[in-house]
Amino acid sequence: MKLSTTSLLPLLAATAVLSVPTSEQIPLNQLSNAVDEWREAAGDTLREGERRVTKWIDVFGVEHLQQHGITYELVSHPAFKDHHLRMTEPSLCDPAVKQVSGYLDIAQDKHLFFWFFEARNSPENAPLVLWLNGGPGCSSTTGLLFELGPCRISDEGKNVSYHPHSWTESANVIFLDQPVNVGYSYADGSTSVNTTPVAAEDVWAFLELFLNRFPKYSQLPFHIAAESYGGMYAPSIASVVHHKNVELSQHTSSLAHGLIHINLESVMIGNGITDPYVQMASVPDAACEGEFPVFDDPDSPQCQAMRTKVPTCQRLVKSCYDFDSKFTCVPALLYCNSQLMGPVVLGPKHLRRSPVVRPLEGRRSVLQGAAVD
Repeated sequence: MKLSTTSLLPLLAATAVLSVPTSEQIPLNQLSNAVDEWREAAGDTLREGERRVTKWIDVFGVEHLQQHGITYELVSHPAFKDHHLRMTEPSLCDPAVKQVSGYLDIAQDKHLFFWFFEARNSPENAPLVLWLNGGPGCSSTTGLLFELGPCRISDEGKNVSYHPHSWTESANVIFLDQPVNVGYSYADGSTSVNTTPVAAEDVWAFLELFLNRFPKYSQLPFHIAAESYGGMYAPSIASVVHHKNVELSQHTSSLAHGLIHINLESVMIGNGITDPYVQMASVPDAACEGEFPVFDDPDSPQCQAMRTKVPTCQRLVKSCYDFDSKFTCVPALLYCNSQLMGPVVLGPKHLRRSPVVRPLEGRRSVLQGAAVD
């Protein structure tokens, strides 16, 4: 399934709202204008920064770059003419451990953001984990700050606090915003990545560059962990890693010398989307007859109504699989989500029917702060 399956939803929703003359029309137009102005200002800032780039090579032969007041180390490899790492060492979140963050620059117009934290305990023996949030379009910084990362947002977004139950207690973890235009990852102009396999190739290039730069992690067990739509990402990335490993081991590949066999041990998927044709059809069973049913009576009108929607949902999903187009996949997504998921959940991860209000301002504050920039 293409990554672009849901990428048009915000546009479709905005178009639908703006096309209807309502009392909210003016505020929405004002918001749209403000967003356009912000994008133009941000673009001007980036272009100005590009004009003020300074590069040099130190006495050890390491290439560096200074841009926007930040000094990066540049990492390249003969196998990847279009892929380079641009990285620095931050101290935010957990200053007691080694950190590396920065971008995988792809062909000078696509940039994937990553943030690595070394394990708090015995990093030389701890596994290496790549963490991916789903969406599609969900930043892995969400996982870092709100789920498994070494710090949590505190003081209404003014600070971060130590997270004692982080995965980094026992694992070296890379949080990667992918594909391009997700989270802090960005593209110059209208460049994008349209398919999961293409995105997986970029992730493999990132892993090779990272492990070549930090070979001490290359001997560790490597695990890919993901949630939600990451159920699509993780297997695809694992497949690319596995096939590249096979090529390297057989010495029949045209790949350049010096690439590393990545010690892929497992793929971990939490609440993942893997096959909507099967998964969507199981929603009535889970909601009405599962171990923790949403509806007490499996023969209730709600349960009966949901069961009648399964054939149409599966027909639309099959059409999406067969034709792989936004004209077939978007209707499938809209119908199945509204008719099967809609009656039982607040969101794709919450099997509750009563709203729970959670403050967002603190999250926005810390993510927009100067320390993150």
